[in-house]
Amino acid sequence: MLINFNLNKCANMYSIENSIFKHPDLRGIDFIDSYLKLSEKLDLDFTEIINVLKHIPIPFHSDEHKKSRSEMFSLYLSNKDKKDNMKKYIENQINSFLINGKRNVLEDFINPLIKEQIYQLIGIKLVAEVDRFLDIFNIHMGIKRRKALNSDISKLRMELETKLPSLSKSDIYKRIGLILFATESTRGFIGCGLHSIFKSGYSNNIDEITKIIPNNIIIKKYFRTPKCPFEYEGIKYSDKQIMIFDYGNQDFETRKKRLKLFGIDKHTCIGRDLALGIWQSVTSELLNQKTKFIQIIDYDLLKSDLFVYPTKFTIRVH
Repeated sequence: MLINFNLNKCANMYSIENSIFKHPDLRGIDFIDSYLKLSEKLDLDFTEIINVLKHIPIPFHSDEHKKSRSEMFSLYLSNKDKKDNMKKYIENQINSFLINGKRNVLEDFINPLIKEQIYQLIGIKLVAEVDRFLDIFNIHMGIKRRKALNSDISKLRMELETKLPSLSKSDIYKRIGLILFATESTRGFIGCGLHSIFKSGYSNNIDEITKIIPNNIIIKKYFRTPKCPFEYEGIKYSDKQIMIFDYGNQDFETRKKRLKLFGIDKHTCIGRDLALGIWQSVTSELLNQKTKFIQIIDYDLLKSDLFVYPTKFTIRVH
């Protein structure tokens, strides 16, 4: 049973997080257990999905979560010195992207940007597609899409094993996890951010551009489930329920508030640093394009239960 807490309707948008959201008997959804049970029930192989989930922090709780998060963040930090490489790439990419005419922002800019980011993070140019990776946390996904996702991860894992033969199987799956975070954060944050800039008239004022944080947020829902039945403020909750804390598509008027939506309290998304680093380079380079006028032709967002990112984004450059 799903219980939806709509945070858009709260007088204080942090009231729930400061109360029931942090209740000691709540935890994140056990995605690993869910896939194990689904695999057994339907006699289907979701081994690749399960192995990725075992190597990222989200499915774990307490000390296990801290340990997995620390390992993932250490892997990211080991490649953080590649920031200058990304900055140079973004400079060249924007110069070739913002030429007069009709441009597909996803195909001409964001997707190549993601591939370059992955190259800088793990050291190889990928052939395998990663577009479906964001489905891994979609609790409403059908069996056909789950099987396709498992197949995509299998292809990526085999490619990494071939190109990075010195890595252990565990290290391979950790890198797949890092690719997942990089894809999610970049596609959502940069895509929505560019839309915010172009929609606002593309001001060349440095203060305005660098302060823009996407109005639509990357992670718009947080899922929790009770570890055991408990009562809170007179309401009883069952361990069979899934509690959804939903931000919807609310606009947050300040940069400070929007930055908090990469996570709650001190628990920020690993992709936050990845996205903000790239965003800084993108906005800095946009300031050099002083004579450009951008017209948005087509724009649509993913209809997702979790992530927010563009599925269509076409502009005309004048």
